[in-house]
Amino acid sequence: MEMDNPYRAPEASLVESSEATRARSFFVTSLGKMAVLYVLTLGLYNLYWMYRHWSIQQPQMQEKIYPAMRSIFFIFFIHSLARRVRAALSETSRRAWSGGEDATWAVVLLIASNVLDRFSSHIPVLSQYSLPLLLLGLAPLIPLANIQRRANEAAGDPLGESNAKMTRYNVPFLIAGGLLWCLILIGIAGEFAGVA
Repeated sequence: MEMDNPYRAPEASLVESSEATRARSFFVTSLGKMAVLYVLTLGLYNLYWMYRHWSIQQPQMQEKIYPAMRSIFFIFFIHSLARRVRAALSETSRRAWSGGEDATWAVVLLIASNVLDRFSSHIPVLSQYSLPLLLLGLAPLIPLANIQRRANEAAGDPLGESNAKMTRYNVPFLIAGGLLWCLILIGIAGEFAGVA
């Protein structure tokens, strides 16, 4: 019979489990929270979203990366993020989702939105506050939400429940986004009043 030795160091596993490592491998957020922040900030949330994913990926990569630069140059790094998410998924999920299509759609929609925004002053139908231009600017949310859903799955939190509630850090963005939308709606109302 083995006696308990009060002077013996406690035994603990010094190697982290693969589940614990995987749980911290991607930024987890609920799709509802992501959608609210994306819409309220008119898509600027994608900069923070990309930054958070790459800052979490950084310790797992051999080469030194700059998450802020990968966030700013979003269109050049979204495909590699989607590939990393896909590689972390189970075999069944990998067969069901390639990731490349969502990344490509995000890039195409983002570029199309920016190009049309530049020409909005030359095309009367596409004024700065027109509904088609606003919807196109928000359209990248759809493929980005697909990537986020798979990132949540790969991190072991499919619904993003660990980051589903708005926090005090989100409040300034919610207020600023709400004010921005108020200004946009005032601009749209002013355009309609000018037409009538």
